[in-house]
Amino acid sequence: MAILRNLILAIVFSVSISSAYAEILKVADFDDGHKPNLINGDYGAWDKDGDDSTQFCIESFDRSHAYGNKGCCLQLDYDINSPNHPAYNGFWMRLEKIDLRGWKYFCFYVRGDLHMPFTDKFVVEIKNMKGKIARFIVEGVTTEWKQVIIPLDKMNKEADFSEAYEFTIVFDEKITTVKEGRIYIDEFYLYK
Repeated sequence: MAILRNLILAIVFSVSISSAYAEILKVADFDDGHKPNLINGDYGAWDKDGDDSTQFCIESFDRSHAYGNKGCCLQLDYDINSPNHPAYNGFWMRLEKIDLRGWKYFCFYVRGDLHMPFTDKFVVEIKNMKGKIARFIVEGVTTEWKQVIIPLDKMNKEADFSEAYEFTIVFDEKITTVKEGRIYIDEFYLYK
């Protein structure tokens, strides 16, 4: 009887673990230090004007600061301290037409560098295939990893996000608090 009870408990435990994993879709973790992301979408840094060397964003993989001390994270070095206005740049990641309507949150982790300046605020955008953009302001970035949780409920009510096109980070001279700096990002996922 005890063996049967333990077997039933093991099955119930196994099913609840499987259900919990089904509640999360990992989009990118950068652990292997290679593109594309985990849903086969490309990503990279972008500049407002590639011919203007006074404002830029550069992405690279970093092993020494990865979230959870495993694999890599993405390092973003940005500069919007430019005499040419407006100054902005950032990071983009293709979402490969994910249907966001069944998901409650889009999450990722961010932190600043211990030895370099960094902004504690920046803009995040999620775009659909029809050009609709939902914007969120990320605040409170420190040198410790911070989980950013973007609620998708309101966004899904305002527009058709059945085919999400792109996730973007924007370093903008109006919002960004430090004009030249470095942040790290890691572990992008959708959560139900």
